[in-house]
Amino acid sequence: MHTKYPLLIVLLLSACVGGSQPIDAQKLLSSMQGPKILGVEDTLMESAKNAEKQGDFKQAATFYKQVLEKRGDNMEAGLGLADALRRGGELENAIAVYDGIIAKDPKIIGAKEGKALALIAKGDFDTPTGLLEEVLKTDATRWKTLNALGILFSTRNLQPEAQQYFTEALKYHADSPPILNNLGLSQAMTKKYDEAISTLNKASNLSASGSNERKRIELNTALVYASAGKLDEARATAETHLSGAALNNNLGLYAHLAKDDQMARAYLNMALTESKTYYAKAWDNLQEISINPSSGGAKVTRSVSRKTKAKREPVYELETETKPEAQAKQTTKMPADLFPSGEVAPTE
Repeated sequence: MHTKYPLLIVLLLSACVGGSQPIDAQKLLSSMQGPKILGVEDTLMESAKNAEKQGDFKQAATFYKQVLEKRGDNMEAGLGLADALRRGGELENAIAVYDGIIAKDPKIIGAKEGKALALIAKGDFDTPTGLLEEVLKTDATRWKTLNALGILFSTRNLQPEAQQYFTEALKYHADSPPILNNLGLSQAMTKKYDEAISTLNKASNLSASGSNERKRIELNTALVYASAGKLDEARATAETHLSGAALNNNLGLYAHLAKDDQMARAYLNMALTESKTYYAKAWDNLQEISINPSSGGAKVTRSVSRKTKAKREPVYELETETKPEAQAKQTTKMPADLFPSGEVAPTE
């Protein structure tokens, strides 16, 4: 409709068409004003969310900060900033922002959930429990919280309870590869190997081909194959992602899990020979096997540091990269490779 006619005439002409319904002048005026133009704040929020979808959490955090510079009380931007910092690995900064949000409004459960996830990613498996329980009291359908509680129970070796939480999380976030990964590992820890392999294969098939997420899940599957004594399957799965010294390091541990320490030593010695530099992980694993032979019921844990105690569980070190030096070092007691937040990792 051409806008040269005064609005009153337009309304009168519309009334003469024959309808008896009253005219909504505000709605009609809005329709004559053309498409909505986003303001600066809305544009920045949209840019931040697009950056998150692309896995660029640093850029997303920059956009959220710009929103907060314009309006410091924008809680959506504050929570977005904290989440972007957490997912980008800036855990301490994320926790500080979450704390600020909680202090302003304790009812924002997303901040409590986010802080709990950041603490778990730091390797703190005690503090988050209370925060996650508070979240569930408000909203029992929060799948990230349910997944996180599953991880906490799993790290305490309470696998039946962990599996209940993972299963519950899948009700609200169906066919989630990270949650299926966590469930599969928990099943493996109760020696339900066939069930675990089936769950992990499902998780892998649902993951994007070539993604970091899929690689992590398939390396976990190799670990479970080895625990089930299926060394050939473990090797076939692992060698699609690893080669050289890194592959042989993992194959050494797989052989150990399959209770063949002679083969385990052979693989680890090959890893040491193939590595152009001192390969601390392979050397430590070789020493660990000598101290804790497979008949002792060794338990695999991802870690790069340990303190010697009179009685301690053996600690082994798996690779997730072909070049050992390419992997960031993390100290954690988390079994195998769980997904703390349940969020999909960006494609490499």
